Amino acid sequence: MSVISQALSIRFSGRVPRRVFWVSALLCSVASWLSGWLYATLYMTAMTEFTWDFVTVALGLFQIWLGLISISISVRRLHDVGRSGLWVLPIVLIPGLGAIFWFVLGCLLGEQHDNRYGPDPYGARSTALVNTASTN
Repeated sequence: MSVISQALSIRFSGRVPRRVFWVSALLCSVASWLSGWLYATLYMTAMTEFTWDFVTVALGLFQIWLGLISISISVRRLHDVGRSGLWVLPIVLIPGLGAIFWFVLGCLLGEQHDNRYGPDPYGARSTALVNTASTN
């Protein structure tokens, strides 16, 4: 599975490495900014009430999709560091902690072994590095 497909998938099981987490954060941030810009731009145009309602609902659903991606990638990243995905709940519910939480979560090293949430996403590479070091 490619990095982008992992970053944009809505799954709450398994683990993701830091790289996928940061790609997801970047894509969601850019997509959210662009949809906000589109909404503001369309607000200044003349539209019928039906068209405006459609645009509002469509962009609202898009923002909900981005929010689900953000929550699911956070849960899978928490799994990588050996924590339960339920740690996302207080962070989502307490304003102001989200940005700090995301930054710290993106910087933490994942567990370098299989844990109860799944295999190490870098398992093959870690084994290859150990084998290379031991043969030298």
